Amino acid sequence: MRPKASLEIGEDQATKQHLEQQRLLRAERLRKEKLRNRNISLAQSDDPLVGQAEIRRKQSVGSGNTRTISEISAMPEMDAFNNKATSAKPELTETSKSATVTSRIRRKIGDFSKRNHDDFVEPVQAFGLTRQDDFDENFDNKNELGDARFDDENLIDLSSDELFNNRKKGRKNQDSDEDDKKPKKKGFIRRHPKLTIFLILLLCGGTALYLYGDQLVAKVTGGKSNLVDLVKTVVTEKITPLKSDKQGRTNIAIFGTSGYDMAGSEGKYVHDGAQLTDSLMVMSIDQKAKNAVTMSLPRDLKVGREACYTGKINEVYVCASNNGKNEEAGAQAVMKSLGEISGLEMHYYIHVNWGSLVQIVNALGGITVTVDEDINDYYYTKVVMKAGVPTHLDGEKALGLARARHGSASGDFTRGENQQKVLVAIKNRIAEKGMDIPAMINLVNVLGDNLKTNVNIDEIKTAAKVMSDFNPANIASVPLINTPEGNLVKNASFPVGGIDISFVIPSAGVQNYTKIQQFLESKIADYSDSPATSRILALNGTDEGGIAANEKIELEKAGFRVTGTGNAPKGEYPDKVSLYMIGSKEETKKKLETYYGLTAKPASDLPKGIDTKNYDFVVIIGKPETKE
Repeated sequence: MRPKASLEIGEDQATKQHLEQQRLLRAERLRKEKLRNRNISLAQSDDPLVGQAEIRRKQSVGSGNTRTISEISAMPEMDAFNNKATSAKPELTETSKSATVTSRIRRKIGDFSKRNHDDFVEPVQAFGLTRQDDFDENFDNKNELGDARFDDENLIDLSSDELFNNRKKGRKNQDSDEDDKKPKKKGFIRRHPKLTIFLILLLCGGTALYLYGDQLVAKVTGGKSNLVDLVKTVVTEKITPLKSDKQGRTNIAIFGTSGYDMAGSEGKYVHDGAQLTDSLMVMSIDQKAKNAVTMSLPRDLKVGREACYTGKINEVYVCASNNGKNEEAGAQAVMKSLGEISGLEMHYYIHVNWGSLVQIVNALGGITVTVDEDINDYYYTKVVMKAGVPTHLDGEKALGLARARHGSASGDFTRGENQQKVLVAIKNRIAEKGMDIPAMINLVNVLGDNLKTNVNIDEIKTAAKVMSDFNPANIASVPLINTPEGNLVKNASFPVGGIDISFVIPSAGVQNYTKIQQFLESKIADYSDSPATSRILALNGTDEGGIAANEKIELEKAGFRVTGTGNAPKGEYPDKVSLYMIGSKEETKKKLETYYGLTAKPASDLPKGIDTKNYDFVVIIGKPETKE
């Protein structure tokens, strides 16, 4: 029987040992609680690395080899372990005992964790710890989790988010180290220097071309259109019709100044009044009949208050535009004046810088013009030309002809007609030349700086098509002198500021334009596409008299207009009726074919010796049918 003191000492030691075990159990519960919370966080994480760890933990737990902490403590191995620890070491303090027991319990748990563990204990494999033969090193050494290393304190206190962020960070650092070792790939510019330079030049050139084209279109249209509008107009198949009056005709006011630019330059040392209009013209176009009638007005024609100096019509633009600074105001004033004189509704205007005529004609390689009367203006413009002789002109000579009003019988009236001839010659040259790219660019450059209009960009396409289809024979010039009705204008002098100034006025009186309007209307009617206005020449191709006169009566009864009769050149005309089309009046042609029941022949089939200058159709009556 042991002494009482020995019993009390043994009981005290047993109590202390029991308390120590209770404390260790409580510590283990706290550790398990932390691990459980960490497991929940791992299960809810979207990180793939965290998900892999959770999978490993579940695989380990689901193996069926699990034991609770109480079962582990009750195992014989644990008792032997505790007895061995107590007998092998000297007396320890309370703190030392606690630390020793805690360390060995943890080591023992690590030993049994590969076989069984509590449901809430996370196996070390789930955290990627590398196990070693000496289990103490699992706690004493720092084992890797990714690039993060953990001892026993980190295992308890580090959160799951910090744990796996460190792991990912370690992988990134590892990848970065590997990237540093790889040779870096050269950039596109270093690998393709020539191609890069080409692309840069192409981009710069395209941008410059776009800006230039946009500015050019804006110049011509007065800022109403741009390059995008031009491209849309070119690529689309839509044709925008031109504005027209009740008779279906489009009327355009054309005027030219001699300034070397279109921005209000006074043209000093170049011309005596560069913004005065050297030419004023009315053009009336029939799009269907493909014909045009033009009428030039003398620059000295006396008008009203819209002329702010002497009262001549060539002052209208410079006065209304403030010496060329307001293009739109000046152009509208010119349109108004030409409309009052001609009696026509003006739809568009075209402002041409006559100074640019030199560049335009030279860009085309010159033009050919035939004048109706001799011109000897060597002193002023150095122009000398013979009537009826086709003459090739370069830019300077063409400008001289357009401005020449001396050395001819009709003076300023002849100049207006010659200006029309120059414009028609330019149009014909463009149509026949088939300009190459450099010449076209040169021409566009000149026009862009020296032509302005209120024609919209989509209407320009229509106008260009209409003009390209015109035959020069279908462009008629209406004179104001030497007409069948006599001279429609005359010269006169009026005092201005105490000085007599020479003017041109209508024959009917100052600002009385009635006769001018009636004559122009009749000429337009001659070119209108209708049976009542088309001009028909009836010829007798038989030996009998009065055949042509009788045919005229019959045609007029049917609503046609016969403006001439006569005998056909000698020859055989076996057909009862032969119809020839001279102009391009399709509507009248159809009605004549229906009337006669035949098909019209082209003008090239017409017998030689017939003058067709003032006619649209020729009808030849052959031998009458023989009655049996």
